[in-house]
Amino acid sequence: MYKTHYLAYRSYASMLERCYNKQDIGYQNYGGRGIKVCDIWKESFFNFLEDMGERPSTDYSLDRMDNDGNYDPSNCKWSTIEEQANNRRNNIIVTIDGVTKSITQWCDELNLNRFTIYGRISKHGFTPEEALTTPIKQEQTIEFDGVTRTIIEWSKVTGIAVVAIRKRLHNNWPIEQVLTTPNKKRVRYIEIDGISKTLKEWCEQLKLNVHTVKGRLRRGMEVEKAFELG
Repeated sequence: MYKTHYLAYRSYASMLERCYNKQDIGYQNYGGRGIKVCDIWKESFFNFLEDMGERPSTDYSLDRMDNDGNYDPSNCKWSTIEEQANNRRNNIIVTIDGVTKSITQWCDELNLNRFTIYGRISKHGFTPEEALTTPIKQEQTIEFDGVTRTIIEWSKVTGIAVVAIRKRLHNNWPIEQVLTTPNKKRVRYIEIDGISKTLKEWCEQLKLNVHTVKGRLRRGMEVEKAFELG
């Protein structure tokens, strides 16, 4: 269900984790400080998606304009890693070999991905110095038709999901098939009163929001109630 919205859903899930999971390494800076997620977003990912839209790319992350405010439509935007890093409540300062700079400045100088470095600190418990100095594992590359790209780059070029490419490689697919076989689109059919239609077709006929109905079904609501029938 979430493959189409993978980047946005990843940000959504991380937001909930750091606000409500006390075991999350970032909880002390979010939920521990009283930062919350508005009720409508907590209720459904698709409510969040409707307000925020798709995450533009991996260069963007979910940013609160007021660092002491909650996650809600009026306080959130998609920002580049650099924009968000510069606006953080604590732009971490690190001293390496007697030179002191912010993590953002170190990443620029060392040509490191800011998202990776901050992820190491907030998600994996690295100290700032360890995050900056531990070698980053090189992304797997694929050569096809005389062109070499990373899996992520091939995903952007072909439109095939990264997870699909990795799975195909794991299953020893020929490279040409890995990069040319389209994603499988799963179509969900729903039967009401003996008539089968896709969820989208039912929503169009009944003039209902697709995301709203999907959210209801995901929460275990019976089909008739989800479509407000009967």
